[in-house]
Amino acid sequence: LVTSMTEASSLSHVSPEMMEEFNVNDMLSDILDDVEGILAQKNITVVKSFDPGPGTEAYGETMELGRVVSNIVTNAIKFTPPGGKIKITTETDRRERKIWIMVDDSGPGIPSEKRQRIFESFYKGDPSRKQEGFGLGLYICKQILMGHKQTIVCEESSELGGARFVFSFPYPPEE
Repeated sequence: LVTSMTEASSLSHVSPEMMEEFNVNDMLSDILDDVEGILAQKNITVVKSFDPGPGTEAYGETMELGRVVSNIVTNAIKFTPPGGKIKITTETDRRERKIWIMVDDSGPGIPSEKRQRIFESFYKGDPSRKQEGFGLGLYICKQILMGHKQTIVCEESSELGGARFVFSFPYPPEE
């Protein structure tokens, strides 16, 4: 726990030498490949709606931004019931120079009064549930994104009825 908190507090500081370009759609596909077994076990359908580009190249600490995606996707899997659905969407925003990533699920969703608090350290949406972890996952995601000067919000999924996480990755710097 102490290690996790110490690490979380340093994640909002990006290391310039670790910054690199990467393709967001490729990252998402790789992460989905990694969780294919769990998706099959729960019979969850994943719909990918990826922006074909150009402009799907992001810039940042690839490992850390990958942690954000992985955490959001595994949370969606955790809260999506067997036979449910997850949708992952990417959209490039050339004007704001960022790539938006949306992860929707058909799970129970998060009540509106709790949506802001889920990004706080140690916060668990339903403390009565016997779930693993310390409630640091979304806090860590927010810290990583803040370090990259990006945002994350939670909404209700109008399409699937569960939670919808919307976050952004930065474009590579202009030359």
